[in-house]
Amino acid sequence: MNSKNIAALLLMVATALGGPVAVDHALNVNEEVVAAIAIDGPTEAVVGELVVLDLSGSRGSWLMPTTDYLEVTSNRVVLTFRKNGTYEVVASANAGGNSAIVKHVIEVGKDPTSVLVPNDNTVPTPDVVPVPTPEPVVVRTYADDVYDWCREENAPKATCKTLGDNFIDAATNANSIDDLLSRVATANRKVNQKGVERVLGQIQQLLFDNLSDKDLEAHRCAFSEIGDGLVKWSDGAVGSQR
Repeated sequence: MNSKNIAALLLMVATALGGPVAVDHALNVNEEVVAAIAIDGPTEAVVGELVVLDLSGSRGSWLMPTTDYLEVTSNRVVLTFRKNGTYEVVASANAGGNSAIVKHVIEVGKDPTSVLVPNDNTVPTPDVVPVPTPEPVVVRTYADDVYDWCREENAPKATCKTLGDNFIDAATNANSIDDLLSRVATANRKVNQKGVERVLGQIQQLLFDNLSDKDLEAHRCAFSEIGDGLVKWSDGAVGSQR
């Protein structure tokens, strides 16, 4: 995305919130910054070994070649393998407003230290593969992020309720992206935003990172979730934990 397009998008985001641009994004006509999305972890393992893989970027999603895995967070998994072979782990994530799918290949071989040479009266012990205990995976939403930002800033709840209703109303009734942005901007300009400036700035960054190339339905869903997060904070609801 060139600097002209980035500047236009920043203005669009600011208009959507009815306030000034707060996104901290570098603009340079001679340099394009591309955020990397990659899987970091070992490329070799042995049967039964616990392997940790980390995914860069945000809102990660994994496709695993085995059922013996535990998703610690959306950006980290721990897995193990029952048999020798070549395994391919696939993941997707967002970074810098772009999304990408990446692959990571792991060669799995039998641990040579587990091979026993039997004596006349010795029976080899079969391999015992440790299997991670499955735990429930908490999926983060925009509503969770917005709720946490409001809590960190102790944002005024009455203001958050009004802003949240504005986002939800626009998401419900808009018939185009321009209409959606116009509805939120018009409604938010009527609200005294004192105490929620930092929250709105973080919402601007969220919109910039995730919605620059998305369609109306994606915008409607995102604005509805943002509104839900603001309303939940105003109602004193408890958000999910990271």
